[in-house]
Amino acid sequence: MSSSKSKAGSAAPAKPGKSGSSALSFIGPEVVISGDLATSAQLHVDGRIDGHVRCGQLCQGATGIIAGDIVAEEARIAGLVQGTVDAATVIVEASGRI
Repeated sequence: MSSSKSKAGSAAPAKPGKSGSSALSFIGPEVVISGDLATSAQLHVDGRIDGHVRCGQLCQGATGIIAGDIVAEEARIAGLVQGTVDAATVIVEASGRI
């Protein structure tokens, strides 16, 4: 039994780390974040972030506001960005403002 416990103990931390790269974090329209935000996962922002954002892939909705710089592999902007966007691929929707 002790070997199954150690397997379960080692498997549990590996699973979140493994799924972290393909995970999705969602910031809803009612959420306001004051401070920098960093994740290797995909990030969808419909709320407001007052700080810098670093993520793997950013998808900002039309109601999203980011007051800070963005660093991402890919960024799709449909809301307001009050800062710079540093990404390999940047897509600005018709409603997007940088």
